[in-house]
Amino acid sequence: MSVAASLKTYLPFMRRYARALTGSQDRGDAYIRAVLETLVADPTTMPQGMDPRAALYRMLSTLWSSSRVGGQADDRPPAWEASADLHLSSLPPAARQAFVLISVEGFDVADTASILDTDEDHVRTLLDSAARDIAAQVSTDVLIIEDEPMIALELEQIVEQLGHTVSATTRTHAEAITAYDDHRPGLVLAAVRASTP
Repeated sequence: MSVAASLKTYLPFMRRYARALTGSQDRGDAYIRAVLETLVADPTTMPQGMDPRAALYRMLSTLWSSSRVGGQADDRPPAWEASADLHLSSLPPAARQAFVLISVEGFDVADTASILDTDEDHVRTLLDSAARDIAAQVSTDVLIIEDEPMIALELEQIVEQLGHTVSATTRTHAEAITAYDDHRPGLVLAAVRASTP
């Protein structure tokens, strides 16, 4: 596939990848422009011996890792571009690249290692790091309201296995109100009893 055909085919996906890396479509497009300008100036700069899509992603990843284009590294995207539930920008750059290449762009570990010019073990380490950071972003404190001790214990174990922290376990309405005021949890798990007519 020619460089021009590869660009035509993969440009929309590269824009998505660049936006995920930079946190902004405008800054992502600045990196895309830089890749395009490099290829126009010298088409032989496209890595050889690789799948054309992976080669283009490698060029973009290398550029993003090595220089700042279209703004400073600490620029923040406009509020309307920020993700409500996942802040990729808080991931370390290499972990962010590995995570997006695999989870969003659909590359496997071997291709990702080739794109990032590293080995597969390092890619797996980066993915583990990204997974821990993402889990920490979505974890919260949980208040459990349950008057059956065995059920309360099971709920605590489940909550902690999911990466959350149990701020308190209460049995009564009054205890729950006090615990809520004291801890301000992000989530409340409450036993609900249906009233009988």
